[in-house]
Amino acid sequence: MPLLDKYKDAVTNPANEPFDNVIKRNNYSFGGFYKILHDDVLVGAICIYWKEET
Repeated sequence: MPLLDKYKDAVTNPANEPFDNVIKRNNYSFGGFYKILHDDVLVGAICIYWKEET
């Protein structure tokens, strides 16, 4: 929230995303959610998904 308040990037900032979307993304079986740590401090995160073949 502090970065959302600072940069006013409501469209792209994850802090403005509905919590239900975060839960769905974390539980998605075709990908993973990874925390980014620096000196044991959480500084970011990334979600990676495998593309389904058609």
